[in-house]
Amino acid sequence: MYFGIDIGGTKTAIGLGYVDGVRTEIHSSIRIPTQAEAGPLAFFNRAVKAMDQLMQEQQITREDLKGIGIGCTGPVDVAKGIIMNPYTLPGWESFEIVDQFHDVFKVPVSIENDVDVILLGEIALSQMYHKNVSLIMFGTGIGISCYQQGSLHTTGSPYHPEMGHTIISESGPACYCGNRGCMESLVSGKALNASAQEAGFNDFEGLYQNYLESDEQAVAIMERTLRQMAAGIWNILLVFHSDIVILGGGLMDTFYDFFSEQLLQHIPQSVDFTGNFVFVRTHPGNLSGIVGAITLIQESIQS
Repeated sequence: MYFGIDIGGTKTAIGLGYVDGVRTEIHSSIRIPTQAEAGPLAFFNRAVKAMDQLMQEQQITREDLKGIGIGCTGPVDVAKGIIMNPYTLPGWESFEIVDQFHDVFKVPVSIENDVDVILLGEIALSQMYHKNVSLIMFGTGIGISCYQQGSLHTTGSPYHPEMGHTIISESGPACYCGNRGCMESLVSGKALNASAQEAGFNDFEGLYQNYLESDEQAVAIMERTLRQMAAGIWNILLVFHSDIVILGGGLMDTFYDFFSEQLLQHIPQSVDFTGNFVFVRTHPGNLSGIVGAITLIQESIQS
Protein backbone atom coordinates (compact mmCIF):
# COMPACT_ATOMS: atom_id res chain seq x y z
CA MET A 1 0.00 0.00 0.00
CA TYR A 2 1.11 3.55 -0.74
CA PHE A 3 0.04 7.00 0.36
CA GLY A 4 -0.39 9.75 -2.21
CA ILE A 5 -0.51 13.32 -0.87
CA ASP A 6 -1.48 16.37 -2.94
CA ILE A 7 -0.65 19.57 -1.02
CA GLY A 8 -2.26 22.77 -2.24
CA GLY A 9 -2.26 26.27 -0.84
CA THR A 10 -5.80 25.84 0.51
CA LYS A 11 -6.57 22.12 0.75
CA THR A 12 -4.66 18.85 0.81
CA ALA A 13 -5.87 15.51 -0.52
CA ILE A 14 -4.52 12.26 0.94
CA GLY A 15 -5.21 8.88 -0.60
CA LEU A 16 -4.33 5.31 0.25
CA GLY A 17 -3.95 2.84 -2.61
CA TYR A 18 -1.83 0.32 -4.46
CA VAL A 19 -0.40 -0.26 -7.92
CA ASP A 20 -1.55 -3.26 -9.96
CA GLY A 21 0.62 -3.43 -13.06
CA VAL A 22 0.11 -0.10 -14.78
CA ARG A 23 -3.10 0.68 -12.89
CA THR A 24 -3.35 2.50 -9.58
CA GLU A 25 -6.33 1.72 -7.35
CA ILE A 26 -7.33 4.15 -4.60
CA HIS A 27 -8.93 2.46 -1.58
CA SER A 28 -9.85 5.56 0.38
CA SER A 29 -9.05 9.26 0.51
CA ILE A 30 -9.62 12.34 2.62
CA ARG A 31 -9.27 16.09 2.21
CA ILE A 32 -7.99 18.32 4.98
CA PRO A 33 -7.44 22.09 5.09
CA THR A 34 -3.80 22.96 4.52
CA GLN A 35 -4.00 25.98 6.85
CA ALA A 36 -0.64 27.21 5.60
CA GLU A 37 -0.65 30.13 8.02
CA ALA A 38 -0.44 27.71 10.97
CA GLY A 39 2.96 26.53 9.75
CA PRO A 40 4.34 23.30 8.30
CA LEU A 41 4.63 21.36 11.54
CA ALA A 42 0.97 21.90 12.41
CA PHE A 43 0.06 20.72 8.91
CA PHE A 44 2.34 17.70 9.21
CA ASN A 45 0.76 16.61 12.49
CA ARG A 46 -2.75 16.88 11.02
CA ALA A 47 -1.68 14.96 7.91
CA VAL A 48 -0.24 12.11 10.00
CA LYS A 49 -3.47 11.95 12.00
CA ALA A 50 -5.51 11.76 8.77
CA MET A 51 -3.21 9.05 7.38
CA ASP A 52 -3.55 6.95 10.54
CA GLN A 53 -7.32 7.37 10.26
CA LEU A 54 -7.32 6.05 6.67
CA MET A 55 -5.15 3.06 7.64
CA GLN A 56 -7.43 2.26 10.56
CA GLU A 57 -10.48 2.35 8.27
CA GLN A 58 -8.76 -0.05 5.85
CA GLN A 59 -7.56 -2.23 8.74
CA ILE A 60 -3.89 -1.97 7.85
CA THR A 61 -0.88 -0.96 9.90
CA ARG A 62 2.19 1.15 9.22
CA GLU A 63 4.06 -2.10 8.61
CA ASP A 64 1.86 -2.66 5.53
CA LEU A 65 2.91 0.67 4.03
CA LYS A 66 5.52 0.64 1.21
CA GLY A 67 6.01 4.33 0.52
CA ILE A 68 4.67 7.89 0.45
CA GLY A 69 4.53 10.16 -2.59
CA ILE A 70 3.98 13.90 -2.25
CA GLY A 71 2.96 16.51 -4.78
CA CYS A 72 3.34 20.02 -3.41
CA THR A 73 2.78 23.47 -4.80
CA GLY A 74 6.26 24.57 -5.82
CA PRO A 75 9.02 25.29 -5.91
CA VAL A 76 10.31 22.22 -4.12
CA ASP A 77 13.83 20.80 -3.96
CA VAL A 78 13.31 17.21 -5.05
CA ALA A 79 16.83 16.05 -4.21
CA LYS A 80 16.81 17.49 -0.68
CA GLY A 81 13.14 16.75 -0.02
CA ILE A 82 12.34 20.28 1.11
CA ILE A 83 9.71 22.89 0.30
CA MET A 84 11.14 26.08 -1.17
CA ASN A 85 7.83 27.91 -1.70
CA PRO A 86 7.83 31.63 -0.84
CA TYR A 87 4.45 32.41 -2.48
CA THR A 88 1.53 30.12 -1.66
CA LEU A 89 2.97 28.52 1.50
CA PRO A 90 4.61 31.45 3.31
CA GLY A 91 6.68 30.38 6.28
CA TRP A 92 7.22 26.86 4.94
CA GLU A 93 10.58 27.65 3.35
CA SER A 94 13.20 24.92 3.88
CA PHE A 95 10.75 22.62 5.65
CA GLU A 96 12.20 19.10 5.43
CA ILE A 97 8.92 17.39 4.68
CA VAL A 98 10.40 14.18 3.24
CA ASP A 99 12.51 13.54 6.33
CA GLN A 100 9.55 14.28 8.59
CA PHE A 101 7.34 11.66 6.95
CA HIS A 102 10.19 9.16 6.74
CA ASP A 103 10.97 9.52 10.45
CA VAL A 104 7.36 8.74 11.39
CA PHE A 105 6.46 6.00 8.89
CA LYS A 106 9.93 4.47 8.22
CA VAL A 107 9.26 4.05 4.47
CA PRO A 108 10.67 5.68 1.31
CA VAL A 109 9.24 9.15 0.63
CA SER A 110 9.45 11.22 -2.57
CA ILE A 111 8.31 14.75 -3.39
CA GLU A 112 7.77 16.59 -6.67
CA ASN A 113 6.13 19.78 -7.89
CA ASP A 114 2.35 19.36 -7.73
CA VAL A 115 1.75 20.01 -11.44
CA ASP A 116 4.28 17.31 -12.39
CA VAL A 117 2.54 14.91 -10.02
CA ILE A 118 -0.90 15.73 -11.41
CA LEU A 119 0.40 15.05 -14.92
CA LEU A 120 1.82 11.69 -13.79
CA GLY A 121 -1.65 10.89 -12.46
CA GLU A 122 -3.33 11.91 -15.71
CA ILE A 123 -0.88 9.76 -17.68
CA ALA A 124 -1.61 6.76 -15.46
CA LEU A 125 -5.39 7.22 -15.36
CA SER A 126 -5.72 7.58 -19.14
CA GLN A 127 -2.89 5.18 -20.06
CA MET A 128 -1.06 7.83 -22.12
CA TYR A 129 2.43 6.43 -21.59
CA HIS A 130 3.27 6.52 -25.31
CA LYS A 131 2.00 10.05 -25.93
CA ASN A 132 3.61 13.48 -25.66
CA VAL A 133 1.37 15.32 -23.21
CA SER A 134 1.28 18.84 -21.78
CA LEU A 135 -0.76 19.85 -18.75
CA ILE A 136 -1.76 23.47 -18.14
CA MET A 137 -3.37 24.26 -14.79
CA PHE A 138 -5.26 27.57 -14.79
CA GLY A 139 -5.80 28.47 -11.15
CA THR A 140 -4.62 31.30 -8.93
CA GLY A 141 -1.48 31.03 -11.03
CA ILE A 142 -0.57 28.89 -14.01
CA GLY A 143 1.29 25.62 -13.64
CA ILE A 144 2.59 23.76 -16.67
CA SER A 145 4.15 20.32 -16.99
CA CYS A 146 5.18 18.28 -20.03
CA TYR A 147 5.62 14.54 -20.54
CA GLN A 148 7.78 13.40 -23.45
CA GLN A 149 9.08 10.04 -24.57
CA GLY A 150 7.98 8.29 -21.41
CA SER A 151 9.15 10.78 -18.77
CA LEU A 152 8.54 14.23 -17.34
CA HIS A 153 10.44 17.17 -18.77
CA THR A 154 12.73 18.44 -15.99
CA THR A 155 15.45 21.04 -15.65
CA GLY A 156 18.07 19.05 -13.75
CA SER A 157 17.87 21.69 -10.98
CA PRO A 158 15.60 22.10 -7.95
CA TYR A 159 13.38 24.39 -10.00
CA HIS A 160 10.37 23.28 -12.00
CA PRO A 161 10.12 24.61 -15.60
CA GLU A 162 8.02 27.74 -15.00
CA MET A 163 6.55 28.04 -18.48
CA GLY A 164 3.62 30.01 -17.11
CA HIS A 165 6.02 32.93 -16.94
CA THR A 166 6.80 33.05 -20.65
CA ILE A 167 6.16 36.63 -21.75
CA ILE A 168 3.10 37.18 -23.93
CA SER A 169 2.94 40.99 -23.85
CA GLU A 170 5.74 43.27 -22.63
CA SER A 171 3.18 45.99 -21.89
CA GLY A 172 1.07 43.65 -19.77
CA PRO A 173 0.56 43.78 -16.00
CA ALA A 174 3.41 43.30 -13.54
CA CYS A 175 3.94 39.82 -12.10
CA TYR A 176 5.60 38.72 -8.87
CA CYS A 177 8.22 36.98 -11.03
CA GLY A 178 9.64 40.44 -11.83
CA ASN A 179 8.48 40.67 -15.45
CA ARG A 180 5.46 42.17 -17.13
CA GLY A 181 2.88 40.48 -19.29
CA CYS A 182 3.77 36.87 -18.65
CA MET A 183 1.13 34.21 -19.25
CA GLU A 184 0.33 33.93 -15.54
CA SER A 185 -0.18 37.67 -15.07
CA LEU A 186 -2.55 37.76 -18.05
CA VAL A 187 -4.72 34.62 -18.12
CA SER A 188 -4.55 32.86 -14.76
CA GLY A 189 -7.87 32.68 -12.91
CA LYS A 190 -6.69 35.43 -10.57
CA ALA A 191 -5.61 37.65 -13.46
CA LEU A 192 -8.87 37.16 -15.36
CA ASN A 193 -10.94 38.05 -12.29
CA ALA A 194 -8.81 41.18 -11.81
CA SER A 195 -9.19 42.32 -15.42
CA ALA A 196 -12.95 41.69 -15.28
CA GLN A 197 -13.27 43.75 -12.10
CA GLU A 198 -11.22 46.58 -13.58
CA ALA A 199 -13.77 46.71 -16.42
CA GLY A 200 -16.66 46.95 -13.95
CA PHE A 201 -17.79 43.31 -13.83
CA ASN A 202 -18.08 41.40 -10.55
CA ASP A 203 -15.64 38.71 -11.68
CA PHE A 204 -14.78 36.62 -14.73
CA GLU A 205 -18.08 34.75 -14.41
CA GLY A 206 -19.89 38.07 -14.68
CA LEU A 207 -17.82 39.04 -17.70
CA TYR A 208 -18.56 35.69 -19.33
CA GLN A 209 -22.31 36.09 -18.87
CA ASN A 210 -22.18 39.54 -20.46
CA TYR A 211 -20.06 38.10 -23.27
CA LEU A 212 -22.82 35.58 -23.99
CA GLU A 213 -25.23 38.52 -24.24
CA SER A 214 -22.89 40.20 -26.78
CA ASP A 215 -21.95 43.08 -24.49
CA GLU A 216 -19.42 45.05 -26.53
CA GLN A 217 -16.90 45.56 -23.73
CA ALA A 218 -17.15 41.95 -22.54
CA VAL A 219 -16.67 40.66 -26.10
CA ALA A 220 -13.53 42.80 -26.54
CA ILE A 221 -12.02 41.58 -23.26
CA MET A 222 -12.85 37.95 -24.02
CA GLU A 223 -11.33 38.14 -27.48
CA ARG A 224 -8.15 39.59 -25.98
CA THR A 225 -8.14 36.82 -23.36
CA LEU A 226 -8.50 34.11 -26.00
CA ARG A 227 -5.66 35.58 -28.09
CA GLN A 228 -3.35 35.76 -25.08
CA MET A 229 -4.21 32.27 -23.85
CA ALA A 230 -3.78 30.88 -27.36
CA ALA A 231 -0.38 32.57 -27.64
CA GLY A 232 0.78 30.86 -24.46
CA ILE A 233 -0.45 27.47 -25.61
CA TRP A 234 1.14 28.00 -29.05
CA ASN A 235 4.51 28.55 -27.35
CA ILE A 236 4.15 25.27 -25.48
CA LEU A 237 3.11 23.38 -28.62
CA LEU A 238 5.96 24.90 -30.58
CA VAL A 239 8.54 23.60 -28.11
CA PHE A 240 7.07 20.28 -27.00
CA HIS A 241 4.93 19.13 -29.95
CA SER A 242 2.35 17.63 -27.63
CA ASP A 243 -0.18 15.14 -28.94
CA ILE A 244 -2.50 15.97 -26.06
CA VAL A 245 -2.95 19.23 -24.13
CA ILE A 246 -4.75 18.76 -20.82
CA LEU A 247 -6.55 21.84 -19.49
CA GLY A 248 -7.16 21.92 -15.75
CA GLY A 249 -7.42 24.10 -12.68
CA GLY A 250 -10.33 26.03 -11.22
CA LEU A 251 -10.87 28.12 -14.34
CA MET A 252 -11.22 25.03 -16.53
CA ASP A 253 -13.42 23.25 -14.00
CA THR A 254 -16.03 25.87 -14.88
CA PHE A 255 -15.18 26.99 -18.41
CA TYR A 256 -13.51 24.00 -20.10
CA ASP A 257 -16.17 23.54 -22.78
CA PHE A 258 -15.98 27.20 -23.77
CA PHE A 259 -12.20 27.52 -23.82
CA SER A 260 -11.46 24.17 -25.46
CA GLU A 261 -13.73 25.11 -28.36
CA GLN A 262 -12.80 28.77 -28.73
CA LEU A 263 -9.04 28.30 -28.37
CA LEU A 264 -8.94 26.01 -31.38
CA GLN A 265 -10.09 28.98 -33.44
CA HIS A 266 -7.22 31.14 -32.17
CA ILE A 267 -4.29 28.72 -32.28
CA PRO A 268 -2.69 28.44 -35.74
CA GLN A 269 -3.35 24.95 -37.06
CA SER A 270 0.12 24.46 -38.51
CA VAL A 271 1.12 20.79 -38.50
CA ASP A 272 4.60 21.71 -39.71
CA PHE A 273 5.22 23.70 -36.52
CA THR A 274 3.12 22.07 -33.82
CA GLY A 275 1.89 18.74 -35.14
CA ASN A 276 -1.63 17.50 -34.49
CA PHE A 277 -3.01 17.87 -30.97
CA VAL A 278 -6.27 17.59 -29.05
CA PHE A 279 -7.56 19.20 -25.86
CA VAL A 280 -8.81 17.08 -22.96
CA ARG A 281 -9.77 18.02 -19.41
CA THR A 282 -8.32 16.80 -16.13
CA HIS A 283 -10.04 14.08 -14.14
CA PRO A 284 -12.43 15.46 -11.51
CA GLY A 285 -11.46 16.29 -7.96
CA ASN A 286 -8.01 15.43 -6.61
CA LEU A 287 -7.88 11.96 -8.18
CA SER A 288 -4.99 12.67 -10.56
CA GLY A 289 -2.93 14.33 -7.80
CA ILE A 290 -3.30 11.32 -5.50
CA VAL A 291 -2.69 8.77 -8.26
CA GLY A 292 0.30 10.77 -9.51
CA ALA A 293 1.85 10.91 -6.04
CA ILE A 294 1.51 7.14 -5.68
CA THR A 295 2.99 6.71 -9.17
CA LEU A 296 5.88 8.97 -8.16
CA ILE A 297 6.89 6.94 -5.11
CA GLN A 298 6.32 3.58 -6.81
CA GLU A 299 8.58 4.57 -9.71
CA SER A 300 11.14 5.97 -7.28
CA ILE A 301 11.31 2.68 -5.37
CA GLN A 302 11.67 0.67 -8.58
CA SER A 303 14.40 2.87 -10.10
